[in-house]
Amino acid sequence: APAVAPAEGQAAACCCPAPCITYRHHRVCRRVCCCDCREPIPTVLEVTNPRSCCTVQVPVCLPPCCQDVPAVRARCGLFGRAIVNYRWCCGFRVKVVFDRCGNVTVHTYGS
Repeated sequence: APAVAPAEGQAAACCCPAPCITYRHHRVCRRVCCCDCREPIPTVLEVTNPRSCCTVQVPVCLPPCCQDVPAVRARCGLFGRAIVNYRWCCGFRVKVVFDRCGNVTVHTYGS
């Protein structure tokens, strides 16, 4: 019998298992956004791990003042970690940290 090629989505699932995502919110001393009276905007960030090239969908809630495209910086860190930083013009920041096992910790800085 001829070998059956895996479906396109199955190949990616084998190499990139679904990570465990945890969240940490850090308050800053100064006020970052001035939009406390409006509801946060639920958003999904498509984050690519710079070490393994796997893409993960990370749900986050952004302040309403984050309407622009964020500046993105990715780098490989110590102990097998990979770090992707998102920074908006209003000062709000999201740092996505992949550990060596592929699990994700999302750090948010701001209101």
